[in-house]
Amino acid sequence: MTRVSNPPVRSADLKSLENPVDASEPGTSPGWRRFAPSTVAISIIGVFTAALLRVPLGGQAMMSYDLFVYFFPAKSFLRTALSRGELPLWNPDTFFGAPFLANIQMAVLYPPDIIFLVAPF
Repeated sequence: MTRVSNPPVRSADLKSLENPVDASEPGTSPGWRRFAPSTVAISIIGVFTAALLRVPLGGQAMMSYDLFVYFFPAKSFLRTALSRGELPLWNPDTFFGAPFLANIQMAVLYPPDIIFLVAPF
């Protein structure tokens, strides 16, 4: 039976066992370790919060273009049709006509949408 001998242990190998982080590897230097994941997360949240608060604190409103072009005219059409005593199945004002009651975005039968019928918009 042959016996396999282990290579001799060098002092450099022992030093690497004492400090397993080698500064020559990218991202493992002691400078990177001082940034905890919580610090990075808090910084990212802070940047997004500052960007989102800029609008309301600046006297602006975050409203999309669809709100003015699509939803307000549709709610106005709904109010007009219901005031005439009709259930709006079809909206002839959208392109060449489009289903209105079947369109889930119009929320014709959604109870909280009664606010749009009562409120003066």
